[in-house]
Amino acid sequence: MKITSSKFTILIVLLFFFTTSVWAQRTLKEEFVDTYVSGYQEGQCGKNILNLIGRGLDQDLDLKNAKIVEIVNKGFSMFGMVNAEYARSDRRDRMPDERNWYHHVILEKDGMIYDYDFGMSPSVQPVKAYFEKMFFIEKTTAQGASPGHYIGREEKLKTYQITIRPAVTTYEASINRQPYPAAKEMKLGDYLK
Repeated sequence: MKITSSKFTILIVLLFFFTTSVWAQRTLKEEFVDTYVSGYQEGQCGKNILNLIGRGLDQDLDLKNAKIVEIVNKGFSMFGMVNAEYARSDRRDRMPDERNWYHHVILEKDGMIYDYDFGMSPSVQPVKAYFEKMFFIEKTTAQGASPGHYIGREEKLKTYQITIRPAVTTYEASINRQPYPAAKEMKLGDYLK
């Protein structure tokens, strides 16, 4: 079979459109960055992450390795609340500050953390860097003292419980009002190894 110039031209045009659409596919990071403000609801960390997963699925983003990670404090420090040191402030003119939550939910995909409550601008961080800045680095004032309540690294590594669920099946269970899939649980120290 002989390829004519018109068939060759059509083939090139189709190839161009196919490869352009593959290269132009949006990434999860781009979706997260673009919705850091519009997709955020204060005090709704789990809902924020589920909404990110839903938008990602709507756009056919690759979420096969994505995991929902829930953090709770199983110890007695801060009355069992999770103590964050670099959390999003409720005022846009402020710097990130200390927050205490009953639990916290983030998304982990391919070793990177997506968290709408991390800092004051969108930032996707490697797992260890995220936990270091979000939970372990104590903020200090000009006088050198911590401005709030600080729970030490070793205490958090021992008493913070991590629950990991597959993101897509958890999202589907949520919208279908079904029980969440089985979870893997471990101490924060084991998660960070």
